[in-house]
Amino acid sequence: MAEKSILDKTEENGFVIINSLTDKFSPITETLYPYEKIIIYNDKSISCYGLNAESLKKDFAEELKENKAYYGGGCNGFFGFADKKFTKEKILKIKDKIVDKEKQLYSYHSFLYPFRWEINKKIDIVKFNDAMKKANWSYEPFEIKDYKDYNEFVYFYEYARDAIYNTDKEFKKNQTVYHYNYSLGDKSYYRIKLKNRENPYELKIIAISLKLYETGVAILSYQMENYKYSCKEDIKKINDFGRRTYPQFLPLDAVEGSLLPAVKGSLLPDWIEIDLDKGKESLKDDFIFYTKKSGYDIKNN
Repeated sequence: MAEKSILDKTEENGFVIINSLTDKFSPITETLYPYEKIIIYNDKSISCYGLNAESLKKDFAEELKENKAYYGGGCNGFFGFADKKFTKEKILKIKDKIVDKEKQLYSYHSFLYPFRWEINKKIDIVKFNDAMKKANWSYEPFEIKDYKDYNEFVYFYEYARDAIYNTDKEFKKNQTVYHYNYSLGDKSYYRIKLKNRENPYELKIIAISLKLYETGVAILSYQMENYKYSCKEDIKKINDFGRRTYPQFLPLDAVEGSLLPAVKGSLLPDWIEIDLDKGKESLKDDFIFYTKKSGYDIKNN
């Protein structure tokens, strides 16, 4: 019965949803393990397993108070409802409420990567701008579109604004700063795979921008939203591991035949992937490059 129930599963907003043909839900969860988010229900009860399950206690506080609901297993454990305490219609409303809750924003992440650049005889800024256009980047002058933009802009003194914002409507030479935005696909994601975690963290990329200052400083930034992970521990790991671009150290002795396992178990993710449009354009780094003895150029890093 469990296998037949799984065959008819549906997916919505990141949940695997199963209308169970059996009153015993455990055979279904055991078959699908490892999983991220599952809702299993029938005419008698409903349970939620996986990511953010414990956060439902705020939404169903009344049911918990009346001993009609229960939870456990930590932040990403389970949340269940007592058998035969709800009508079929009420169970369906509970299911919809859980699914809709996952549309909320849990955290916002900005990863900034500064680097050096310079304009010289070999680099023509006008030709550079043309090349950026061909590579899917667009020059973006700063505009005040809402209260947030206004509050940010007036916070700085006028001389500081010139250094932070490019207010020139059109691109031209000798600007203090050049600001570019990358044209993203409809579904662009930033994935962070940790060594001891089955599934990668997945964040929605909402903006990729590049600021070039005439002083020779440049900043590449990724702006991302998290709609999947409510646990503070998960959010902290996203911040700690998601911004890594190289190993913080390499051990003197190889572990498991490689130099990377020790680092990936503490400070470095297993890999990071940037998916710019549903897999049509994807970049992935597993940091293997740094295990090559001659691969690191001190002068250029």
